[in-house]
Amino acid sequence: MHVCFVALKAYAVLTGEDIGGQIGGAEVQQALIARSLVKRGHRITFLTYDYGQPDGLCIDGIEIRKTYALRAGFPLVRFLHPRWATLTRVMRQLDADVYYQRGAGLETGQVAWFCRRHHKPFVFATGSDTDCRADLPRLEGWREKALYRFGLHRAHRVVVQSERQTQLMREEFGVEGQLIRSCGPTLVEPREARQAKEGPWRILWVGRLVPVKRPDLMVEMARCRPDWYFEVVGEANVPSGFSRRIAQDAGQLPNVKLHGPVPYPALGRFYDQADVLLCTSRHEGFPNTLLEAWTRGLPVVSTVDPDGVISRWGLGAAAASSQALTDAVDRLLREGDRYRETSGRCLDYVRQHHSSERVGDAYEALFTGLGMRHAPRDERIAVSP
Repeated sequence: MHVCFVALKAYAVLTGEDIGGQIGGAEVQQALIARSLVKRGHRITFLTYDYGQPDGLCIDGIEIRKTYALRAGFPLVRFLHPRWATLTRVMRQLDADVYYQRGAGLETGQVAWFCRRHHKPFVFATGSDTDCRADLPRLEGWREKALYRFGLHRAHRVVVQSERQTQLMREEFGVEGQLIRSCGPTLVEPREARQAKEGPWRILWVGRLVPVKRPDLMVEMARCRPDWYFEVVGEANVPSGFSRRIAQDAGQLPNVKLHGPVPYPALGRFYDQADVLLCTSRHEGFPNTLLEAWTRGLPVVSTVDPDGVISRWGLGAAAASSQALTDAVDRLLREGDRYRETSGRCLDYVRQHHSSERVGDAYEALFTGLGMRHAPRDERIAVSP
């Protein structure tokens, strides 16, 4: 079976090249899913932006076809040419069995339009809880929102990340989502309790320096606990007054290190050196950062708890305020036996719910079921079994 992943920002995560910018969770997930499917003998092609790379690169068995350069064309008209025209042309040349796109945006509608016209199955997957809200707070302008809604209601399957997203999709859009959990990276050996470690405890924060991620809560914690060492990986995609203020405040604290954006292959060493992953977001889908931590047995203290798994499985702690987060981290780090048990549960949870084998099985069944040469003209959103 030939599956086309329309993932315009995925070039860096597939190749490991540092081309600037920050790699998002949607791109990481698509790469993990694709590699699992390649191992099963399926043909996988990714459509990405044109960064000047040769067309048709093959990385880990995945073919990478370029579409258009992000800044190509003239304002106002480049939406149609070269962007939409080029994307449509490359999709038509590929003639894949199934087309897959993840995360709300213009591309959702564009891919749905192509698949509707050429009688191809289209699978859309959510990237965040905000993709399931009718007000679409992360999308800018009427055109982007209109194209997303068009595509969402014309997908043959809508894949969601959590039970909460299943409910939101039904209530906000009247769409039945099929729940397929996010895919975790390869498991790493369990961590040892670090009661006798030398130096300060290391708290890791990974994300964009934007209001929705609330890095200001992390800065408050660093002020309160000068005996802890905070490592911050990431930056704002577009510099703003908020991101500059966070960088200035954090830069004045001797126990905070701002690393900026880090190439995805280099992220692992930060998780390996950390004692706790801290998440301070207002909302998420199912953050890759949590899975990246848990596959290393690294406990998480977080303001978001997707489907309550942190609390139910004992994978760290969920808290709302900077003080509650600080208290939760302190309790976890002071109790060596509890830390070791938590680390083991993290690995067990990922193994049971987010392994590449389990997620690969689910996607293979989904794509195979939809992978007829010509999808019926009148087929609309399918209800999950």
